[in-house]
Amino acid sequence: DELDVDAIREKISNIGSSTVVIGDLSNVRIHIHLEDPGSAISFMVPYGIISEVSIQNMDQQHEEFKDKNPTSANGFSIIAVAAGSGICKLFRQYGVDVVVEAGQTSNPSVQQLVDAIEKVDSEQVVLLPNNSNIILSANEAAKSSGKNVSVIPSKSIPQGISALLALDKEKSLELNLPAALDVIEDICVGEIARSVRPFKLDDGENIEKGEYLGILNGEVVVGGKDLIEVVLNLIKKGLIDSFELISIYWSDSVGSNLAIEISDVVTSRFENVDVEIFEGNQPIYDLIISME
Repeated sequence: DELDVDAIREKISNIGSSTVVIGDLSNVRIHIHLEDPGSAISFMVPYGIISEVSIQNMDQQHEEFKDKNPTSANGFSIIAVAAGSGICKLFRQYGVDVVVEAGQTSNPSVQQLVDAIEKVDSEQVVLLPNNSNIILSANEAAKSSGKNVSVIPSKSIPQGISALLALDKEKSLELNLPAALDVIEDICVGEIARSVRPFKLDDGENIEKGEYLGILNGEVVVGGKDLIEVVLNLIKKGLIDSFELISIYWSDSVGSNLAIEISDVVTSRFENVDVEIFEGNQPIYDLIISME
């Protein structure tokens, strides 16, 4: 009873990093990175009942992924185009050898992609453009290079991540490509951004400049003033199949506290669906949402 969220946030931030504390007088949710998870649990004991404890060893997870997906000059290398420090970090953690940093409005040139191809050791290369506007340049770069370059036509960050996770560097490139190409077709991608002008939805609803627009697989389908409401309506439009996982990538304009609140609301509204949130720091879009 009578939990002081601000005081808890201030005190627990002294024992770890990347701390996020949200809640109210009766319930508080905490996210923290630290070496000794027991110290966080002990810290909370005097405040009340502890529940839903989840402890993950991030270093171990990263090592296990590297063991499963070793980089080998005898195999193939992976290059991805991405924007946002969090998104770029994710791609590197998931096995990308070179990340070409570019944005929605600053696409890389063909020469930049060729330079990235030449930078990697392998003679076989997988290129993930992760933007429909970059696919043509990626294909041109593949033709210009003397290496064997396969372009997986990923049109978004979620498609690129799904394709990346389908790749296994212990297997030949020929065996990998069909799975990676198939998986990008199974991803439903949502994006939410502020409208730069008044917009009229197909159902006749008028969205004012500065309000949120919800884009589903490249088409504007919902909008409104309240971000959480737009998220829920967008997911409802996308969940027409038996999806099991929703991944949400949040930008600096949203922040970690609101991202966790959105995650909690989505989890409560959609049964039998796991929800993950990631710090993306991506430009343009306040949120990128993957449904798979």
